[in-house]
Parts: sequence; structure tokens; C-alpha cells
Amino acid sequence: MPNSTEELHRELLDAIGAPDVESLFVQIPAEHRLQGGLDLPPALASEPVLRRHLLDLLARNESCERNLSFLGGGIWQHHVPAIVDEIARRSEFLTPVWGTPSSDVGRNQAWFEFASQLGELVGMEFVGLPVYSWGCAEGHAIRMASRITGRSHVLVPRTMSPERLAVIRTYGGSAELAGRIEVELVDHDPETGGLDLDDLRAKISPRTAAVLFENPAYFGTLETRAAEVAVLARAAGAETIVGVDPISLG
Repeated sequence: MPNSTEELHRELLDAIGAPDVESLFVQIPAEHRLQGGLDLPPALASEPVLRRHLLDLLARNESCERNLSFLGGGIWQHHVPAIVDEIARRSEFLTPVWGTPSSDVGRNQAWFEFASQLGELVGMEFVGLPVYSWGCAEGHAIRMASRITGRSHVLVPRTMSPERLAVIRTYGGSAELAGRIEVELVDHDPETGGLDLDDLRAKISPRTAAVLFENPAYFGTLETRAAEVAVLARAAGAETIVGVDPISLG
């Protein structure tokens, strides 16, 4: 190991003007310093032994591999087909720069196929290219709804991810800026985890540009009254925005 010989220790101490290692710790009271060695179990003999030990420890946990999970917060169960990793490692995606259309034919083809597949899943004629995150996508959507309707007020679930809510508010702009979009929170139904429709009816107004909800919701629940939410939004002349996990679409 580096600097582990007595000669190197002496050289280091001489460089800082210390007579010995003990002098470096004189400011720490003796009663606060460890006397003797640490009470540690015997050292593990090899890497395979360490691996078996760690696997034994992990085996004590209940995992989502063996149990069905309805956890929220974005950590619900996800199945990613093996082919996804293979495709993601292709040079079309790993290329560090975005070149001209003629030099990025493979990448453009991959994006086209991805957008086409997503369009089939959500049943929409137009699908944009992916953005940085779920929150960014929702931020783009609320600004688009504001431009379409000419309004500056959106309703979002009170129970949505705090990080996504922060991103949405950033996209909405600060109070000092022109074109600011006000983001108001809608309570949730404690029985279903979905939007509280009574609270939604009370807060939606002619100035509302959009109503946003998510499926699955942040609590890991499904919004079973999505159609009713959309009807309320349309009746007020507002757009409906759904933040959806594509894996949940089949």
C-alpha cells in the first residue's frame, strides 16, 4: 500500500515538522480515543466468500422479484425486455454528438421507430421526440396547453412527485415574468388515491388551461375516473394532460 513503510512515514512527518504520528492527535482527549483494536469478525478469505456472504444477507429481504408490488414514487415493478439494453448500446444512441441528417441516418431511423411505436400505444397521430424527463414532458405540455387556450392556470394533483412539481413550476415561470402559468394543486381521494373530483370541480374555471393527472399516480394507484376528469376539463374549455408510464400501456 502507498506510504506504508517506516521510511515513508518518517519522510512525511519530517515534511510537516511533526516528531511522530502520536503528536498529530494530542488535541483529542485520551478518553475519546479507541484503546486497543476494533472488535471485528474474522476477515473474509476471498472474493467468492465475500460474494456468498453478501448474497446470504440479501436473501433475508423480501424482493419485488418474488412478490407483486404496488409501491408508488416511480419504483413500481418495471419489466424491461433484454433487447432494450442491446438496442441502447448501439452506436446510433451512443454517438456523443448530433450530426447532420445525412450522418445520423441510423439515429433518426431509431427515433422514428420509437415515436411510431409510442403513437400506437397512446393512439395519437403526432408524437414528439423524447425530452429529458417526465417532468420536462409535463412542463412542455402545460405550456402548449396555455398557448392553445390562451389561458394561464393549470390544475395538477397535490400528490404528484415533488421533483416533477418543481420542474412544472419552473416551466410555468416566476411571478415577475410575463406569460406566467399559475399551478394549482387538486386534493386526492383518500379512498382511491385518484383526484378528488369535488375539489376539481371547485377549482376548475374559465381561466384553466389544462388539468393534469398521472397514471400510475405517485402513490402507485390507477386513476380509474380518468374519463370523468377529461369530461370536466372539456366542459371548462381546458385541455387534458396525462402523464403516463408507457410500460403500463402493454
